[in-house]
Amino acid sequence: DEVKGISYFGNLAYDRLSSIIDVGDVLDEINVEYDCSFKLFLYTRSLSNEAKERISKHPAIEYCGYVVGDDFIEALTASDLLLHVESFRKDSIDRVKHSISTKIADSLSSGIPLVAYGPSTIASMNYLVMHECAFCASSKIELKDKLLAALFHIEERKRIVDNSNKIKKTNHD
Repeated sequence: DEVKGISYFGNLAYDRLSSIIDVGDVLDEINVEYDCSFKLFLYTRSLSNEAKERISKHPAIEYCGYVVGDDFIEALTASDLLLHVESFRKDSIDRVKHSISTKIADSLSSGIPLVAYGPSTIASMNYLVMHECAFCASSKIELKDKLLAALFHIEERKRIVDNSNKIKKTNHD
């Protein structure tokens, strides 16, 4: 079960791009340190020029455009890991702190391990931590350890998927 990368499907509203950039930073660092070529496959609507410029500085981030229907299913099933991010910016935290994205239920139901990066004060992050159904990081320092575990440790990926399957049966049926 060799991992090639991690896929993000969704919008970049509420400054999620900054967290995507953090993941790109850490993947770039891991790629150099371990002589690897892991990618963050970014599936989202068209990017602003500023977003393109920020992403272009990160060899690990590959913009894949927006996919729907069969193209979405194909991209999802080809994913080794899925990514959920939230912003660390105060106004963004205030907007999403009580919500749990429907994407989380979809991710947990996919059978693909989930990596989540965002503030621990957000309900979605608390939910994932509480049920141990994702590799959860609430700081950039913690992000590296969680990405290393997700990328290199098959037993840990299996444990995350097992926990995802349990929570899927009890909460997302």
